[in-house]
Amino acid sequence: MNQSIPRNKIFLPRYTKCQFRRYVVSFCMGLFCWPLLEATTVEGDHLVLDDKHVYLFGDHHIHTPLFGGDYRKTGIFPVVEQQVDDFVDALEETASLRSEPLHVLWEKASYYSRSATIHKDMMDNVDVEVAKRNLDVIFEDTEIRKVGISARHILGDEMPINYLEDGWRSVCYYEEAPPLSELTFTHMIDAYKACKSALSEFREAEVDDSLGMFDAELMFASSAYERFKQLLDENSISPDTNLSEFAVGCLKSCSKLHNELAEHSVEMFGRLYSAYFCQRIFQYKGKHVAIIAGSGHLKAVRNMLWHQGAKTKVHYRNASVGQDHKSLRPLTKAQLLAILKGVSFWYTFSAFKENMILCWYIALTILTDTCLQMDRG
Repeated sequence: MNQSIPRNKIFLPRYTKCQFRRYVVSFCMGLFCWPLLEATTVEGDHLVLDDKHVYLFGDHHIHTPLFGGDYRKTGIFPVVEQQVDDFVDALEETASLRSEPLHVLWEKASYYSRSATIHKDMMDNVDVEVAKRNLDVIFEDTEIRKVGISARHILGDEMPINYLEDGWRSVCYYEEAPPLSELTFTHMIDAYKACKSALSEFREAEVDDSLGMFDAELMFASSAYERFKQLLDENSISPDTNLSEFAVGCLKSCSKLHNELAEHSVEMFGRLYSAYFCQRIFQYKGKHVAIIAGSGHLKAVRNMLWHQGAKTKVHYRNASVGQDHKSLRPLTKAQLLAILKGVSFWYTFSAFKENMILCWYIALTILTDTCLQMDRG
């Protein structure tokens, strides 16, 4: 599950014929069919718990066609690339402040997204950009939802594709997950139970009361799973049903059942993922650890750390989760530096400004009262 990226060398992948075919198909689908996942970091924190520094970088994921007119109008393409450069620069400039390698828990993009992306991106290839500078940073692939995300791609599609047809059978969203043509509800159920079981085993071994947010995420995941199972039972859907055939059948019958199941799937796997981040942060024994992931997942981590007594040194929030990408304001290099340093000039200046305004307000109030008393006298 956990993978480290070599810091000294960059290896070019060697593909088998089957893998190369998948790569070509994925690239073409990214250009002309499927939307790409763009990630721009809009939220950040630096929290300190005892001697542990936790850096949170929350992304707003943008799904948009590469050659769509709306994509070009947003201007997000150069912004995404610039932020990667700024982030790597900030890591390099603050390296002397860390006494050990920075360990990054990373929501690594899918095999499909990485193979189709032709530019720098925080989710796709920031590890490669960091490796080019030979920085003391270790990236850990934390994605535990490979089956869930693959299934969501099929069930959540408004115009589902029949992956059982020739030419589509080998399409794979993640190399570690079954091809989309083979996925069934059983795969989803088994993947959910495996993740839930592993997380539950960790919780049973810990008696720390500060893991309340971890418990809450597991509870929400369980509720979503029960709704998911209820829909299957109410509609007499066998767990062995092929997802692609089912989704195409829903389209033909003008049913939205596949989309409803996708919504519950997103919730149950997403909640497990947030709990997993809480677990990894709690378990990490080093002094410098960061998370690069969707903003929604970081809420649980932030609340858990606060419950443990962590202090917030810096916090930036340039956009709300779910906000339209046209109004996004990505974190600037100055903000990225402030998060990694744990010191924000703007916050210090803001506090000074607020204190000055308060002092002037008090002085003005006293002066006004004095003048009124003199008039009365």
